[in-house]
Amino acid sequence: MNASVSIVCYKSKTLSNGEGPLMLQVSKSGKRKYQSLGISIKPHYWDFTRNKPKPNCPNKEYIQKIILDKQTELQLGKRQYIQLNKDIFMFSYLCGGINFTDIANLTKANIIEGKNITSVRKQAS
Repeated sequence: MNASVSIVCYKSKTLSNGEGPLMLQVSKSGKRKYQSLGISIKPHYWDFTRNKPKPNCPNKEYIQKIILDKQTELQLGKRQYIQLNKDIFMFSYLCGGINFTDIANLTKANIIEGKNITSVRKQAS
């Protein structure tokens, strides 16, 4: 099941100046996590059905740019983890099925020039 990402304006947690903070909401399997975007907006400038700033919002372009940047940053983070998984799998495959624990414990002393990688830990008997 994929996670859904949306931007919400908290009406219930208004700031002292009457604005509501904008939060990044990540939902997966009925659970929600919130992360602040660091900006706030007056509730009458926010469209709560579409979760976007209304057309009459004075700094609409700035808010949309911050929202887009945060969503892009989140997508790039996912891609980096996927690439790391692929790299670890290929390294394990090319090393003859070396265990992930052994990969994590590798040091320069385990790699000898022109030879195979030496065993990091002893096999359980």
